[in-house]
Amino acid sequence: NEASALEGWISGKEAYITADVKADSLTAARYSARVLSIFNADRKKKSSQLSELEALRASIAELKYKDSATTDAKYAELAKRLEAFSAGAESKKGKIDAALEDQNNKETLRGDFASAAQNYRRFVRQSLVTIENVTFGHDLKSTEAFKAKLDASDAEFAKNGTEKKSAATKVSE
Repeated sequence: NEASALEGWISGKEAYITADVKADSLTAARYSARVLSIFNADRKKKSSQLSELEALRASIAELKYKDSATTDAKYAELAKRLEAFSAGAESKKGKIDAALEDQNNKETLRGDFASAAQNYRRFVRQSLVTIENVTFGHDLKSTEAFKAKLDASDAEFAKNGTEKKSAATKVSE
């Protein structure tokens, strides 16, 4: 009966261990890592159950049971299938770790983009306030005298705006 329960558990988990890792978000990657951790804890418990079955198998063999070859074969099959989970779990862990790293990098990029976009937005607002507060003068002569200062200011605004916008655009690429 214990062998049947262990065999059922192994059969149920084979689909999980061979399934692809789908982590399209940081939360999904963390969830996958947690599920694998739980799977590994269960696998350890099942390994101890396998040890108990091995002791039972040895007891049956000692009694020279006429069909002990079947018991030995069943134990060997379960041990082999359970041992295969070790390699599968390591492979899955590698994929999950790669997905976690990828999603962490994407999260960092999202933060960098948000920061760069916020800097650009702040620059635009500050520029509008600065431009609104400029006085050109009251006659043609004072307005024309202000032209050089205005051209330099326009060039500075254009340069700063381009830099801030490029920073935000560069992060998004």
